[in-house]
Amino acid sequence: MVVVTAISLVFAHYGMTLVESEKEQFSGAALEYMGLDVRYYYIGPKWISRITGSDPYIDSLMGVRGVRIPYDASDDKIQATIVVLGTLHHVKWLDCNMNPALTDNRLAEFLQLPSLASLEDLSFHGTSVTGTAFSKAAHLTNLREVWASNTRINDRTLPLISSIGRIEELWLNDTKIGENSMKHILEMPYLSDFRAFRTGIRPSMCISLEARGVTCYVSEKIDSLEIGEQIRADAKKWREEWGEKRLEEQRLKDRIEINKRLLKEAEEQKMKELNERRLKELQEQQLQELEQFQSKDLDEELQLEIDEGLFLELEEL
Repeated sequence: MVVVTAISLVFAHYGMTLVESEKEQFSGAALEYMGLDVRYYYIGPKWISRITGSDPYIDSLMGVRGVRIPYDASDDKIQATIVVLGTLHHVKWLDCNMNPALTDNRLAEFLQLPSLASLEDLSFHGTSVTGTAFSKAAHLTNLREVWASNTRINDRTLPLISSIGRIEELWLNDTKIGENSMKHILEMPYLSDFRAFRTGIRPSMCISLEARGVTCYVSEKIDSLEIGEQIRADAKKWREEWGEKRLEEQRLKDRIEINKRLLKEAEEQKMKELNERRLKELQEQQLQELEQFQSKDLDEELQLEIDEGLFLELEEL
């Protein structure tokens, strides 16, 4: 009885996982249709992983691991993404890099989604985010990596980020943090990789972190106005180049689709001509058979008339 119950529970859990995976893949397809880069991962029973030695790739047991939002996504598309992500369960990765439409309010909406409670990797560098979005993100206890370079994070908002999760990697290059932020960074017990190029953080401030085994990448402070202009110019250039690349890829896809359509039309025309030729041959064959049949009937009628004439002549004799 115990064995039967255990087997029933295993199959019940497996069935529930199949249903959940189907819903996740449906939402993932919707995100892909919107132009997002979607990553999947195994969400099936753990006992299958134990048997295979690792998480297998099984189509019917895959869920959405995370998404990358394009840099040119509009605010409407970001809102639609928030709605679809709300239907998922265990999103672990969110990439919003270089998107000018991403604000603290929009990022806060992402972070407050129940589906992002297990978030591990968060990246939003090159945006206008200041960090206030993290004021209600204490529930993100699994957060491991935060990439927030070239944002508006400063000494006032950094504590909102440093106090959450189990952050191991923190990238804050080209931000407005300074000496006042170091006391909060020093209180991050799990930190292993800290990057703060072109900020107010000096190498001498990281001695305590390096003594703990933390890898630090910092540099002497450079004129903030000059570097800010350079960063904006680089970001603009990157967007233009990436935009051209995406445009060229789209043109290539369009050409491929046109060639496929032309090939399909040519095949359809060829089949049409072949069918017409076959129909014509069949009609000609039927006409010949009809003519042969009619000729045979005429021969029989003629032979019958001859036989009748001979019979009459014989009677007269």
